[in-house]
Amino acid sequence: MDRAWTQIELNEPFDLYKIKAWFMDGVHTIPRWPALPLDHIWPMAERGLCWGCQTISHPQCKGWMWRTREASAFLSPIEVKDPEERKRREGPFRQNLKPFIEDFNGVWDRSKKKWDDIWKKMYAVNLEKASDIQLEDFYRELVVYELDVWKDHFFLMEGLASLTLLFEDLAKELCGINSSMPIWAKLISGFRSKAFESDHKMFELAEKAAKLGLRDIFDKYDGLQLLEKVKAAPKGPEFLKEVNAFLSTEYGLRLVQLLNYATPTWQERPDVVLDRIKMFFGGGKEFRHEEVMGKAVKEREVAEKELLSKVPADQRQWFTTLMRCAQNWDWWSEEHEFYLNEPCYCLMRRVMLEFGKRWVKVGLFDQVDDIFHIRERDFERVIHAPELYDLRLEVAKHRAELEGFKVKQSQPVVTYEGIPAAVGSIAGIREVHVALSMGYMPEPVAGVNANLWGTCGSPGTVEGIARVIVREDQLNEIQKGDIVVCPTTYVTWTPIFSKISGVVADRGGTLSHAAVCAREYGIPCVLNTFTGTQTIKSGQRIKVQADIGAVFVLG
Repeated sequence: MDRAWTQIELNEPFDLYKIKAWFMDGVHTIPRWPALPLDHIWPMAERGLCWGCQTISHPQCKGWMWRTREASAFLSPIEVKDPEERKRREGPFRQNLKPFIEDFNGVWDRSKKKWDDIWKKMYAVNLEKASDIQLEDFYRELVVYELDVWKDHFFLMEGLASLTLLFEDLAKELCGINSSMPIWAKLISGFRSKAFESDHKMFELAEKAAKLGLRDIFDKYDGLQLLEKVKAAPKGPEFLKEVNAFLSTEYGLRLVQLLNYATPTWQERPDVVLDRIKMFFGGGKEFRHEEVMGKAVKEREVAEKELLSKVPADQRQWFTTLMRCAQNWDWWSEEHEFYLNEPCYCLMRRVMLEFGKRWVKVGLFDQVDDIFHIRERDFERVIHAPELYDLRLEVAKHRAELEGFKVKQSQPVVTYEGIPAAVGSIAGIREVHVALSMGYMPEPVAGVNANLWGTCGSPGTVEGIARVIVREDQLNEIQKGDIVVCPTTYVTWTPIFSKISGVVADRGGTLSHAAVCAREYGIPCVLNTFTGTQTIKSGQRIKVQADIGAVFVLG
């Protein structure tokens, strides 16, 4: 298939001629990405998102454009500005939402079945035995599926999120509540998903480790050293057999950084999983996942009754219908990656590593993972005759650029108009990426002298020690009761929520992973502080007053 459209580097002033701003996708590309996955994935995401918005006939948004800059991805919406066109899109939009209202679980089950069958077929192929041209054929076939993954991903996301936002508007109108209030968090919490199921299995593995006498080893060691010590323990092999069984399922098909296939899978790095299991020991009273879930279910039922008592009788049925749709968002947003993007990009990683092995042998570059540090245009140029090229200088250049970008302060918005005006320009668009990735502009409360302002992802107030975490390999630094300060959180970070007391994130909205997990675990979360990781230092004592989006540095 034609891949000419993959070169999408942000070009100033060309890309700011009529576009007010480009917003950094801090939800996905912090830490920053190497060249090949950056080139490859975001044009795919753009095509899938535009297809999803236009197929569902979103009244306000035709999709988002993606660009890359300084090893990160940036987005800008394609807004429907003509009032007449918005009206024309409303009818088809309502029709396309009907399946999501009538039987979303059925829609999702059919999608899961389709992709399960595809991945079983694709993962059964032995890539090591493929000829060079067969390997290329496999890659081309995977790229076709990859685009379909993004289409399904965004069609489902746009439909479900649109209903969630409609319910938020209706709840505000009829009951006077919004997503920053405690009752909202209770209303949409307490639903099982694949992500929380994974957490529970890791909690059970933590219990197993304790029963086998491995607790002291987990308390003393981290990472690769922890793995080696467990291997050497008398009961270690028995425990690792169960860990490997866990990783042999879909739970192991997760990348260390979501979507970034330059990072290892959990199957490749069992030490990463041991660090996650360690978090469930809790350093005191053990975390009881089922107890937390049971409490959330009871609180949700009480919240539902309270709200429904405020709704006029003639609107109660529609209110309940939309409420059930909105309650699907949190669990689906945590689950869909297990069936769509993660198996796709774990497989893409296998393909690229196989190319890398072969291309090292013919002298294209020196290390297998050098393949992630070439541009996609060069990948396409050398694919049929890698022995005739030498990309060592290109690899060295791109590796050096990436290291430079990693230590450079992120620019959250590329605009000529200033951040408040840029964020204000999209605030009126009721579309999932505003509520998920971009979030809304903080609104400081008069008379409150906070060090940072953000928006509420999950309500509550907490004081504690800040732990600044910007990379996956720092997660084992987290101590019981810490308040994590981060660019964002990912599905693979879910276990930390059993251990922490709050979250302060640079970016994200009320539908983001950090907000979803914080609500599920009942801890305060402030989002869209923009500079939290730059302002706060690990070890400082801070106070988070999430209901108003305030963060105070106490010392």
